[in-house]
Amino acid sequence: MQSRPETYERPAYPLEVTVHDISGDESKYTLDSHGFQIHRHESKEKDFEDDDKIKAEYYAETEQLLKDVYDNPNPNTIK
Repeated sequence: MQSRPETYERPAYPLEVTVHDISGDESKYTLDSHGFQIHRHESKEKDFEDDDKIKAEYYAETEQLLKDVYDNPNPNTIK
């Protein structure tokens, strides 16, 4: 079993940003044009409490989602 860090606390620095509501325009935002893309998907995994189950099922589900969405048979995924 992998060890976990004692804390997830990281330094935080205030930064002013402008947030835009893209509701209704999600299809205009693609990975190539904006560095992110919206894709609706409901995972079968709901609890995210069992590391072995997550690795066995959720990772495979995520990998298949990336293959389907980006039409890429070999997406880079967490292994």
